[in-house]
Amino acid sequence: MSHHGWLISWAGVSLVSFLFLSGCTSQEPRLYVLSGVSMDRPPPDLSGREVAVGVGPMDLPDYLDRPQIVTRSGQNEIFVADFDRWAEPLKANAIQCLTEDLSAYLGSRRVVSYPWRRAVEVDAQVIVKVIRFDRIEGGDAELRVRWSILGSDGKSELLVREKSYLTKPQGDGFEATVLAMNRALNDFALEVAQAIRGLSLAKSTSTR
Repeated sequence: MSHHGWLISWAGVSLVSFLFLSGCTSQEPRLYVLSGVSMDRPPPDLSGREVAVGVGPMDLPDYLDRPQIVTRSGQNEIFVADFDRWAEPLKANAIQCLTEDLSAYLGSRRVVSYPWRRAVEVDAQVIVKVIRFDRIEGGDAELRVRWSILGSDGKSELLVREKSYLTKPQGDGFEATVLAMNRALNDFALEVAQAIRGLSLAKSTSTR
């Protein structure tokens, strides 16, 4: 091949490579968030009695602590999505969602996310260790958590539990997966709220 022909061929390959790479990098990522309980699941009426609750800290497995959404293609194999991502760090989003849910389920405006100001007094603190929060391909979304409720001193354990929350996605895509994960987190929040109410921690706002 002549030197001129080699240059033309090299230029053609470079152009094709550039167009191919441009096409590969042009896809915008799809972003998702977890949301607090919606109005179609109304919170209970607790007759104006409010409890002060601190939510967190929350421990998240390293494999979930990334921007990309993680699913399972098998019991021991994970898939990390290229273009389906969390709009903010999953831990921060999950704590905020749990805080909003507890505020709604408890009928209390005094539910705060970790870390809260030292001057803020809480009646109870919810500590959460996430063991699993994902979906098996073609199966249920699962939130498995070990959690505890501490007293107002932040030290005494009033309750310790571990449980899995399973929800069935209404579809196979990532949007359906995130919605199912969201429902699992909402279900967890409801159980935490019921446990807090069972501990009779609520105090009248007029006494504080």
